[in-house]
Amino acid sequence: MPLALLKEISSGPTSERRLELLRSVADMYLSHPEGPSEIEEELFVDILERVLDSGPPQARAALADQLADSVRTPHAIAQRLAWDDNEAVSNPIIARSPVLAVQDLLSLAAQGSDARLQAVALRRVIPAAVTDVLIERGSAQVLKTVAGNQGAEISNGGMMRLATRGSNDIDILEALFKRGDLQPDSIVMLKGVISDDFARRLTERGIDVDGGVAAKALRSATGRFREEMRQRREDVKGAERLLAAIEAGTLTVDRAVHTVLEKKRLLEVASLMAPLLGLSRNFVFHTLATGASDRIAVMFRALDISYGCYVAAVALRKKKSAPTAHGADAMTALLQDEFDAIDVAVAQRSMRFLKVRLSAA
Repeated sequence: MPLALLKEISSGPTSERRLELLRSVADMYLSHPEGPSEIEEELFVDILERVLDSGPPQARAALADQLADSVRTPHAIAQRLAWDDNEAVSNPIIARSPVLAVQDLLSLAAQGSDARLQAVALRRVIPAAVTDVLIERGSAQVLKTVAGNQGAEISNGGMMRLATRGSNDIDILEALFKRGDLQPDSIVMLKGVISDDFARRLTERGIDVDGGVAAKALRSATGRFREEMRQRREDVKGAERLLAAIEAGTLTVDRAVHTVLEKKRLLEVASLMAPLLGLSRNFVFHTLATGASDRIAVMFRALDISYGCYVAAVALRKKKSAPTAHGADAMTALLQDEFDAIDVAVAQRSMRFLKVRLSAA
């Protein structure tokens, strides 16, 4: 890939001409059998960022489409395009780019518009941590897309929430019953939230609402499902009782969190911390379950919770959760001096900023 051509891009007479040249270079950059040199890659990224600043939306969209499927697209460029104000630019990257990491998708799902959520829902493979957020925030169209996407991994909690939110939408329910990964527990859960009328209508569409599951297996799954639902209700009620004690001044936040951690119920920890942080329970739960340990540390410092509780929370999520895209280091608790170095006031400001940002999304 000639350096002279890269340099010509930066001095092109018009933004349209620069983008035309850039698309030619992008073809060379993506198709070179040996890959670009380090110098070429740095220059390509630098020029691409400057040209994107001035390029018209139609040209940016064409470039995004060109870069969307390649593993050679620089991560910084993929991130920038994914957050472009024009959805014709952002959505091809969001839906198709193999360069975007799980954390990128989590940020898009937690903060993006519904159109961006729909683009995430169209990806060939979606981890459960991301689908959980899509299910919580997405419109009916996003829910239908997630339900019908066989490459979207759906956790048990996500399946329950999806079934509940889609219980009045026959198309979402049909897509769920057609999934190839439905287990007996999921079938029982779905049957528990749909009305008899919807069950009849699904049957008329050729859907076996029993999923071909034997009666004994259904009874066993029903018992487990009911017990899980009972435990979830108890988690929420337990957190509400602790919050009342904190408000009354008879219990400290640190002691309350310690009490919940002893029961090893991550959902109850989230139910307790969320209202104190001014964030949604779902967001706090997913941060505790899949977020990097330094982000969890900021949450704990914002509430002035002890280092011991923080370590216990990280250990609990490591035991309960599957590995995330953050890697092993990000799943490991900070050292105490690193934890103590996070200023409480700064952590609280960070949480207020996060609350405003999530509210505006």
